[in-house]
Amino acid sequence: MGTGRLASALSIRFGLDPSRGMLKLAQQKNVLVVQGVGEKLPLKKESFNFVLIVYTIELADDALRFLKEAAKTLKKRGVLILGIANRESAWGKFYEQDAAKGFWHWYSIEEILRYFKKIRLEFQEAFHTHFHAPPDIKETEVPKKGFGPGGLVVFKAVKQ
Repeated sequence: MGTGRLASALSIRFGLDPSRGMLKLAQQKNVLVVQGVGEKLPLKKESFNFVLIVYTIELADDALRFLKEAAKTLKKRGVLILGIANRESAWGKFYEQDAAKGFWHWYSIEEILRYFKKIRLEFQEAFHTHFHAPPDIKETEVPKKGFGPGGLVVFKAVKQ
């Protein structure tokens, strides 16, 4: 969730974060918030049609459990949108030093697809962007369908 900037821009009404400070900032953007962590969601099963997770799984201690918890909150045929930093991209290599310090956990496309299968999420499609060398993106980029060299990969999966 963080500050709620993305949620507000996308008209997402509900968010979760472990930080009270971040939740306060999100509330100022009219986002309903709850304090918690992705690996142990304080939410009812099958309560959402849509879950968005962007640049968050990298901070989780257990990505599989995080995704399993998110899937539990989805109604049948609910959609999960997951945006990750692509470990194999120039961006992934740029941020490897942070991973070595233990701040981030980087995942490959194949790992995420395996996780989806384990928790019964049906992969539908993906897009990738952030093609320019890090750390600066100087122009608007048009996302490309599928997997590739983009630093940001966005997956769409549906709960079976």
